[in-house]
Formats: sequence, C-alpha cells, structure tokens
Amino acid sequence: MQLPAHPFTSVKVPAWTGTGIIDTMPTSKPFRRLFRITRFRSDPERDIRDEIEFYLEMRAREFMAEGMEPELAQRRAREVFGNLARVKSTCREITEPAVRREKRRLAMDNLGSDLKFGLRILRKSPLASLLAVLTLALGIGASTAMLSVVNGVLLDPLPYPNSERLVWVGNTLDGEPQGTSALEFLALKRESRTLEKYAAYFRENYGILLDDRPEEFMVVGVTRDYFDVFGANPFLGRAFTDDDFRPGAPPVALLSHNTWQRHWGGDPDVLGATIENTEEHSPAVPFAAATIIGVMPSSVDERTDLWVPMHLDTGWWSQEWQFENWILASVGKLASGSSLSAFQSEADKLVARLATEHPRYFSGESNDGRSIRAVSLLDRTVGSHRAGILLLSAGAFLLLAIAILNLTGLFLARALDRKQELAVRTAIGGGRFHIFRHLATETTALSLLGGVVGFLLAVGCLAILRTLAPADLPRLDNIGPDLGVVLFTTIVALVSGLISALASFPSRRGGGLDAFLRESDRTGANRGTEKLRGLLVAAQVSLVVILLVGAALLSTSLAKLRQIDPGFEAENLSVMSIRFPVSYETNQSKGVLLSDIVNRLTAVPGVVSASWTPDPPMYWRYWVMRIGTQETLDLPEEQLPRIGTHPVGPDYFSTMGIPILQGRGITRIDNDQNRPVVVVDEGAAERLWPSQDPIGRELILRDERWTVVGVAGRVHQTELSGEAEPEIYISAFQAPFYFPTTSVVIRSEIPVAEAAETFRAAAWEQDGMVIVSSISSAEDQVTDNLQTPRFFVFLGSAFSLTSLILTLAAIFGLMSCWVNARTREVSLRMALGARSGQVLWTVIRRSLVMVIAGVGAGLVLAAGASRLLSALLFEVSPVDIPTYALVGIGLCLLAPLASLAPALRATRVEPTIALKGE
Repeated sequence: MQLPAHPFTSVKVPAWTGTGIIDTMPTSKPFRRLFRITRFRSDPERDIRDEIEFYLEMRAREFMAEGMEPELAQRRAREVFGNLARVKSTCREITEPAVRREKRRLAMDNLGSDLKFGLRILRKSPLASLLAVLTLALGIGASTAMLSVVNGVLLDPLPYPNSERLVWVGNTLDGEPQGTSALEFLALKRESRTLEKYAAYFRENYGILLDDRPEEFMVVGVTRDYFDVFGANPFLGRAFTDDDFRPGAPPVALLSHNTWQRHWGGDPDVLGATIENTEEHSPAVPFAAATIIGVMPSSVDERTDLWVPMHLDTGWWSQEWQFENWILASVGKLASGSSLSAFQSEADKLVARLATEHPRYFSGESNDGRSIRAVSLLDRTVGSHRAGILLLSAGAFLLLAIAILNLTGLFLARALDRKQELAVRTAIGGGRFHIFRHLATETTALSLLGGVVGFLLAVGCLAILRTLAPADLPRLDNIGPDLGVVLFTTIVALVSGLISALASFPSRRGGGLDAFLRESDRTGANRGTEKLRGLLVAAQVSLVVILLVGAALLSTSLAKLRQIDPGFEAENLSVMSIRFPVSYETNQSKGVLLSDIVNRLTAVPGVVSASWTPDPPMYWRYWVMRIGTQETLDLPEEQLPRIGTHPVGPDYFSTMGIPILQGRGITRIDNDQNRPVVVVDEGAAERLWPSQDPIGRELILRDERWTVVGVAGRVHQTELSGEAEPEIYISAFQAPFYFPTTSVVIRSEIPVAEAAETFRAAAWEQDGMVIVSSISSAEDQVTDNLQTPRFFVFLGSAFSLTSLILTLAAIFGLMSCWVNARTREVSLRMALGARSGQVLWTVIRRSLVMVIAGVGAGLVLAAGASRLLSALLFEVSPVDIPTYALVGIGLCLLAPLASLAPALRATRVEPTIALKGE
C-alpha cells in the first residue's frame, strides 16, 4: 500500500523493510528536522515524541480535509502510521549513536575550553602555580620512591618458580631461624612429608688458580636437591646427578654466569676444564681440583662463583658433635597443599625425638628453647629491614598527606581571590556543575603536572637511595618504578586535584548570585574558608610533629651510637685479609708466614706496627667456645659458658690500640714450645672469676689448661649497638683449632688508598701464592657499622625538613591571605589609634593559635606512633620528653617567624590609601 503524499513533501522513499511497521513511509521535513535537531538537543526521547505527534497531527488534518470526523481522522492516522512503539525504538536506534558522538564532542570541547581558560589563569599567577606543582611533586616523589622500595623489596615475589612455596629452615632458640646442623638436616629430609624438596648448602671462600695466580672464589657446597628447590637448570652443560654425590665420585663443579663471563670470556669450551684449589682442603667442602660440567644462568645467585657437590652423610659432617654446629643453610619447597604450620608440627615432633636420643645437645641452659622453625624465603631474604622500610614508607606518605593539605590550602586561597569571577559566571547562567568542572579541570591539570614532576623526582630519589642504602639491604637491583607505581602516581595526582577542587568549590547557602556575593562579610574576609584553611594548617602541623619527633629520636639514637667507644683505635688502622696456599697445613707454618709478612710490612716507611688475627673486631667472629675453670670442673660441658675466642699474633693489642689493664699481652715467646697462655677481657674475667684477680688463674679450653697472663679492655666485636660481650685471646701459635684465613692488622700513617698496593706487594714478595682478598680501613668498617641507622636518619630528616618547609609556607600563605582580606579592617584600626605592635601581635597570635593546636595534637599522635620505632632506637625511649619538648617549642617559635612578613606588611598599611581602595 502506498500512503498518500504528505502535504509537506511529495518525495517517496523505499519502504522500511524488516521492521514490520508499515510498508512505505515518507521522509518528511519534520523527521528530517528530528535527525538534525537531536545533534544539538540533550533529550532525544522528547524530540522523537514531539516529531511523531506532529506527524500524526498533520496526517489527521489531511484526513479531515478529505471529510473525515476528527476522532476518526486521528484513529486513521494512527492505523496508517503502524506500531508506534517500534517506530520510536527504530528512531532511537538511529539517533542515539549520533547523540553520543555529539555529547563526546561537546564534552571534549568543554574540556578543551576549561583547560585553555585554566592555563590562562595559571599564567596570571606563575609563582603560585609553580609552588602548587612543587608542593605536590615533593609529596608524590617521596611516596612513589618509597612505594617502589616496598614493592621491589617486600612485595615482589622471588625470581623462582612457585617462589611462594619456598621456605628457609633453621635452628632457633626462641627467635628467628638461623643455620642448621647436618644431622638435623638429614633427619628432616628423611622424615618430612610436607617438604617436596629440601636442600642444604654451605659457603666457603677458596683460592682458585687462574693464570698462575690464585683468585678468591666464593664456592658453595650443595646437596642433591639444591637446584631443584629453585627450579634452576644450567645455561650451558649439565646439572649435578646422583652419581656426583656418591662417595669417591670425581669432583665436578658448576660455574656462575658472571664468573664464566669475567674469567673465561663466555667461552663455551670451558666445559671439561679443570680448576685447581690452592688452599688447604676445608673439612666442610673438601676438594683439590674439579671438572667444570656446566654454567648456571645469570638469574641464579650471582654472589656465588662456583657450586660443588657436598656429602653430609659421611665423614666430618656425620659426627655427633655436629648437633652444635649450625653452619649449614637449608631451603625447602613446600609440597602442594602443605603449609608452614603443617611443617612446624612435623618439625616439633622431630625435635622432641632428637631431644630424647641426644639430650646433651637439646637440654641445659644454652639449649633452652631449641627448636626447628621455618619462614618464607622472601621474609628471610628481607630480614630485619622490613620494619624500617615500612616505617620510612609511612613517613613518606605523611609527607604526601602534608603536600595534599598544602595544595588544598593554596587552591582555597585562589578560590577566595576569584570569588567575584565565580559569582559572575553563575549570574550569566553557569551552573554549579559547570563551575565545579572548571575548577576540577584546572586543579587536575596542575596536579597531573605535579605528578609528572613527582615521578621524575622519584626516579632521582631511587638513584640516591641505591647509593645510600646499607650494603645488606636485599634486592636493591629489584628496586625501580614499574606500571603499578606509575598508576599510583597518576591516581594520587587525580585524587589530589579533585580534593582541591571540592575544597575550593564555593558554598551555596540559599542559592543564586546573592548567596555567592554574601559570602564575604564587611571586612572582605570569608570566615568559613578561613576556618577551613586554619584547620588544614593545624593538621599539617600535627603531621609535621610526628615526622620531626621520629627524625629527632633517630638522630639522638645515632648520636649515642657515635659516642660509643668500640674498644680499639680505628683511626690509621688498616686490615688486609689473606688466604693461605695449600702448602701451609699447620697453624705453626701459618704463623711463620704471617711473621715474615709482618716483618716486611713493619719495614715499610710509615708503618708503625702490625700483627694478625682471623677475626678482627667489626669484621666477623669465628669461634664461640665453651670455657671451663677450676671451679667448674664438676659441671657438664653443656652448662659451661660460651665465650668468643680469638687467636692473635704478637703485638696485637698495641697494634689494635686495645688497652691492657693488668698483666701483659701476647708476645713472640708465646709459641708452641711454651705453656699455653691467654688474655681475658674485663667481661670474661668478671664472668669466670667474679670480684677476683684473674692473673695467674687457669681456664680450660679444648681439655687444655691455659694460664691467664693479662686482662684487656672490652671490645665491641660485631656491632656497636650491642653489649660488648666477653672475649678471650690466645696465641695464634698455640691455637688448638684450625683457622683457614686471617687478617693482618697494620697501624700506619699512610692512608689505605695510597698504601694498598704496597701492603699487597709485601705479602706477595713473601709468597706469590698468597691470596690478598681485600685491604680496607678499620675506621671505614666502624663507620659502615652505622650505615643502617645513618640511612634511616637521612631519609627521616629529609622527609621532616621538607614537610616543615611546606608547613611554614602554608602558614605564611594563610597569614598573607588573612592580611589581604582584612586590609580595610587593619586600616580602620590604625586610623582609630591602634599601634603597630598591637597589629603585629594580632597577626602573630592568630598563627600561634593554629600552631599550638596542631603541636598538641601532633605530640599526642607522635607518642603513639613513635613506639613503632623502638626496634631502631639505641638507648633512647620512644617517649623521650626532652625530644618532644624540643620539637614542640621549636615549632611554636618558628610559627611567628613564618607569619612575621605578613604581620609587618599589615603594620605598614596606610589608612587613607586602604580606604580609597575600598
């Protein structure tokens, strides 16, 4: 059926097929207008309804012109038109895509307009805009850098397959698991059902002969499943097999990728080469020579140079006394579906059985609380640094909060200055949503710019962190900004912009232009905005107090650590670590070699004296042995005290600068031809013979009697922050136990950097096969002992100082706005006789009120938060009253300084000029 021609057009179009509505339908001007109008209208549904009603009305009029009654004409028009709902649906499907496109275009146009206008506003006040960008950039930079550290060190999984199932297993005395003994490892490997794989390893430095000169290699002896635990396969060659672990098997070795590149230049022909050990064979990992069978990939522990098979079930490792030898490290992989708690239950049963079978090693005071525990390998890798990193991160996020508060205050001030502009925009038709959109676009643009600058600052901060970080901070190479950190930076920037826009959005108490214009009182100030900005400044002050208290406590702790006397004179003292060739099999022969090296060194101009010991203070500690006396002969060995024991050469005490308080030190006559002698320090003397003279008394070490010939001063052997533990010193020529390496200590007037080659040459002149591992300054070693607390103090102080500057800037800005807003009031007061001092005090008093409120709240918060610092403090209470008082009083004194400039400006207001301006 063909419809009659529409009165407005005679043009026909093909029928709308597939809709089932009508056969033919004209495209009238009203419908053409519909598709044109909806491009500019925001309500296409209403447009469709109006156009259909208009079309029906026109068709009804056409039928009425033919003689139909009005009601019949309207029904006929609807019948001819067809299904009204389907026509609406079809029109909607046609118009909606165009409407959406138009809305997007208009939104982008509006965004572009807002951005252009916002940039013009920012260019009008470049200093304020720059301050806003830098403020946010500092907060985002610090927090992003610390988030990268947290992510890289604490959160990222270890680079091994199923790393979440890897665990560190070790012995403990009610503490963190440490090493384990070979006998416990073997028992646990046989009986455990919760560990899918379990392996042990032991690190040992060896001299490996390369190009006729020995080089020090870090060699790791491993058990069968070591590489299976980590899911690692050789990059080149083959892995260890069961045959390699059988007693009497030919010695083989795997190279690390780094060592392969460094010493063999990446030559694949290294497979099959033989490496020779130039040192005395250690009973832990004995080998004279080994054949290289493979190269491990670079992802496997690059601190290691060489891996060799280790046999634990025979020989030295299998003796019962090994229960006391916790020198093995062990790692395992939990079976699928197993948990740490299931393993712990299994380990507790094993320890209970071993305690019954070997009570000597599981009972007594020194073994009280002995157990086997496991922690995730990630937690073990991070170690004690977790708490410090999290605390620094909290400080960085406090700085970010201060930056956002500061940014919000800046935008509040800008909104107050633009109050008239916003009122006019409202008066000429701008809706509140459009005003908010404009403010949000402006603040978000600034915030994103601050985010970009902050991200660049974070990259720089990370470079500084890597330089200043303690040497033992794990996974440093894993620290860096990634996609998650970039996303965090972007979100923080966007949220900061929205918060600032919301805070600076003018209120509407009643609506309309009048409400905007009435927001100012007669003084020209906005009291609601002032109160909000005052609260923001007080909140900033309270957060600054937390940061300042934390930094002050850490600084006080570091100062106390610096005051500790290590017990020896580190200045002008050098330490040269050497390793013996295999030809030196006895301590006597080693002593002769060392005596000759010392003689050569003392002949060097500028060298005052020299001696040797295997474990100098602040470097390491080899032996802690059970010591008996005449009074403890009846006690079982496990109840005897364990005391650090150090073999030393002649002139050791004078070279180290350790005072001899009674008797004498170790001399050249204390050799294997004379009676064994020992020097005890004050701590050992007090522990072994309380309130008695130790000179001439005997102590029992390794079933031998040693005569005390001297009492030395106490020395901090391992760290400054700990108590100086008891130590005893025996002659290296008389030492009844094996020591593989030693350190020559040299007191010299020549700096280490200048004398290193001379010292090394003196050792090689005596024997070219001696390995000189390192030459370092004892003073640097003591300083490095403070590296971790110094790192925390540096970052804490940096965060605190930055936040303090931001807060003082906020106080200055707030008081400047307050003075500007009250220019008329101040001028009237001055005209009525107010003195400059009164005006000055009025401004300063207002800033003091905010600061005192913030300081009070901050001190209360700091008292709770600073308890988290307890583990990082040394001889300082987390609630140290002098520190809290210093921070509080200091801030209260700085506040008037920050508001002094605006206050002085207020006193110079000329009453007549101010009144004319109004």
